[in-house]
Parts: sequence; structure tokens; C-alpha cells
Amino acid sequence: AAEGGLKYWKLAGTWLEEERAEYRLARSLLQAQNHASAVAHAERCVDVCIANNASPFERFFGYAVLAIAQLRGGDRPACAVSRQRALDQYAMVAADEKQWCEAEVNELRS
Repeated sequence: AAEGGLKYWKLAGTWLEEERAEYRLARSLLQAQNHASAVAHAERCVDVCIANNASPFERFFGYAVLAIAQLRGGDRPACAVSRQRALDQYAMVAADEKQWCEAEVNELRS
């Protein structure tokens, strides 16, 4: 379902929907324990954010899911870099948006 969502958001949506669909697919792949594919889609999520000068809120989620995927895939050094990038973005997230980041922040800090 997440793969289908990404396919159709690429056709019908903007970069924002594509980025969020990449995030959702990375999360689904983590649930399926397909860590390598999760990392690839998390990287794509981050790439879409960078290419479109996304807000810290969007970049936070990209780097967060990338760090989580890298950790679960056993790449601790890459995870440490992505984790720090996620937390750096989180520091710049608007106060009224921080509540939406709590689950990922907790996951990054555990």
C-alpha cells in the first residue's frame, strides 16, 4: 500500500506529498524488517527535502527515519550522523509543530 501511495503521489501530488510518501514507505519497510530498502527510501525522503528547500519540520522527519533505518540496519556510524542532523533540524522546528515530532524524538533519544 505504501509503495502504491508513493507511486500515485509522484503523479498527482507535489514534492511535499512525495517526500511524505517516501517517509511512510520507509516506516512500512522498517515494520517489515527490510532495513536496506528502508534506508534507501529514507535517503530519498531527505533528498526530496534538500532539493525543495524543505522546512526544518520536514527535514527532521527525513533525517529521523534515516537514522532509525540505519540503526536497525546495523550502521551505527551513519546513524549517529543522521541522528544529529535530525536533532539539529528539530531545534529549528517551530514551537507549535514540535508536538508532532515527539514520537520520533523519543525514538532517537532511546
